[in-house]
Amino acid sequence: GKGGSTATVAATPAINLGIDEDGALLTAKAISAGRVRWSVHTCALLENGDVKCWGEGTNGRLGQGNEDDIGRGGGTATVAATPAINLGIDEDGASLTAKAISAGELHTCALLENGDVKCWGEGSGGRLGQGNQTDIGSGTVSVAATPAINLGIDEDGALLTAKAISAGKQHTCALLENGEVKCWGKGNRGQLGQGDALDVGKGGSTATVAATPAINLGTVGGAAAELRDTSTPYGFFAKFDKDGKYQWVRQ
Repeated sequence: GKGGSTATVAATPAINLGIDEDGALLTAKAISAGRVRWSVHTCALLENGDVKCWGEGTNGRLGQGNEDDIGRGGGTATVAATPAINLGIDEDGASLTAKAISAGELHTCALLENGDVKCWGEGSGGRLGQGNQTDIGSGTVSVAATPAINLGIDEDGALLTAKAISAGKQHTCALLENGEVKCWGKGNRGQLGQGDALDVGKGGSTATVAATPAINLGTVGGAAAELRDTSTPYGFFAKFDKDGKYQWVRQ
């Protein structure tokens, strides 16, 4: 697509995502490519709710339990031959599936069908929300064995769940079902919206995701209705119920 001797977009075949149990070609319903400078991986949310990622595998961002690259040839695994990421099982023993995905710089997050959130890859700064800085999906800790992020509890004591997710460079944000927004990970530029430069979710003396209050969005429009998958270190776009328009929320 860049001209010269490279292939055109038109002449390049669609990515072979593999086949299902009936031998039919797998298809996708959403895609997320890492958006920041050093991000070199891509993820697809398949029609069946499975997730596949390919590209650079460092830190486990592809969720395969190793740090191998996928899809670049030269002896690496193909996307088609790579199994879907094992997201774990629910209380009934059924495999967990996703309804949204977001690829950050060195990590990836999935919003599960039940409203839970799981992230894997580079763990520094607490971007995976597990109360430590351990990488997930690279071989030490599997995605399947990792619990969903504890987003906290509501006023009735029920666990909070999310309806949208956005992974940034070194932090992650979730739009909760009640319209509130929580972010965790690196906070050095105020990207977590807490009025300070502290990290959240990395353990030690830092706050947990559960204990961190939702961001005070002020009077810009009440509860957020939608979180756009384009958060940056400096803020994010949210759509508010008041006027149905996206507005920039500086963190």
